[in-house]
Amino acid sequence: MTTLRDIAEELGLAVSVVSRALSPDPAKSAAVAVATRRRIQETAVRMQYRKNTAAAALRKGRNIGIGVWLPEARDRLVGLIAKGVGEGAMRENLPLFLSIGYTEDVFSEFIRMSSHYAHSGLISYAAPFIRFPELGGELRRYCERGGKMVMLSCYFEDFQIPGAVNVGIDDEYGGFLAGAHFRELAAPELFFFGVESKRYRGVCRGFGTPVPRLESPEQVAAVLDRNDSGGKPFAFAAASDSLAAEIQRLALQRGLTPGREVLMIGYNDSEIATSQPWPLTTIRQDMYQVGLQAVGALSSMVAGEEVKDVLIKPELIRRTTA
Repeated sequence: MTTLRDIAEELGLAVSVVSRALSPDPAKSAAVAVATRRRIQETAVRMQYRKNTAAAALRKGRNIGIGVWLPEARDRLVGLIAKGVGEGAMRENLPLFLSIGYTEDVFSEFIRMSSHYAHSGLISYAAPFIRFPELGGELRRYCERGGKMVMLSCYFEDFQIPGAVNVGIDDEYGGFLAGAHFRELAAPELFFFGVESKRYRGVCRGFGTPVPRLESPEQVAAVLDRNDSGGKPFAFAAASDSLAAEIQRLALQRGLTPGREVLMIGYNDSEIATSQPWPLTTIRQDMYQVGLQAVGALSSMVAGEEVKDVLIKPELIRRTTA
C-alpha cells in the first residue's frame, strides 16, 4: 500500500509537504504552491495512494469506522454490495461493523451498536424505513447531530433524509434503456408491469410515448388474452426480473412463445433472469460499484469534503426474450 512517505520519496519532497497537499483542509493545502500540489496529486493517483482515514482519526483520539446495514436476501445483488463495501473499507483502512436482517429489532440494535462504538458514519438500505417509519426518525436525528450517512439505492423517492448522500443505480436511465430497446424493435404497443417509479418514467421516455402501467398478474393476463394484436407481439417492460418471470409464466400457459409472440425485459439481472425456460433480457445493475462508491463517499464526508449523490448507470443485457 502506498504511503505519504512513498510519494515524498518519489518526488524528492518532505512528507509534511505531501501531507498538506493531500489534506482535505483548504487552509492546509493552500500552504503548498499550486504547481507542486498538482504534481503531488497526480503522483498520488498514479501510485494509487489511498488516505488512511482510520489512522488519521486515531491520531486525534477518535474511534472511527463504518456501520453497514444490509437486508437479508437470497439473491446475489446484496452479496455484490457487501463485496464492494468490504473492498472499499479495506482500501480506506476503515473498520467495518456489518449488520444483516430485515426486522425492526435488528435495525434498532444496529443503530444502538453504531452509536456505542462511535462509528464515523452509516451506510444503509432505505427499505426498512418504509416499513418502520420510526426508524427513519432515528436516522434523521442521527444526521441532525452531525452523523454522516450514505443511503443505498433509494428506490423510494418520497423517502429522503436531509444530510444523507444517496449512492445507487440510475433507475430512470435503466428504464430508458428498456423503452428505447423496444422502440428499436418497433414494438407496436408496450406495457409496464410494476409500480409508479423512476424505472417506469424512464421506460416511457425511452419508448417515446406514455406506456400503460399494469399492477397485477390479472391485468397482464387480460392483455395476453386479447385477440386484437394482428399477429404482432405483445411487449412488456417489468420493474423486476421476478415480475418478468411472472409474465413469462402467464405467456407459456397460453401457448405463447417468449421472444417471438411475447417480448419482455426484466430488471436486476438476478438469478431468476437466467433460470427461466427462456432466459430474460434484463437491465443489469452494478451493485459492486454501489458498495464501493458508498464507502468512498462516506470516507470523503468524514474527511470534511463536499460529497454529491452518486448514480451508477446500468446496462441492457440481451438474451432471448427481447
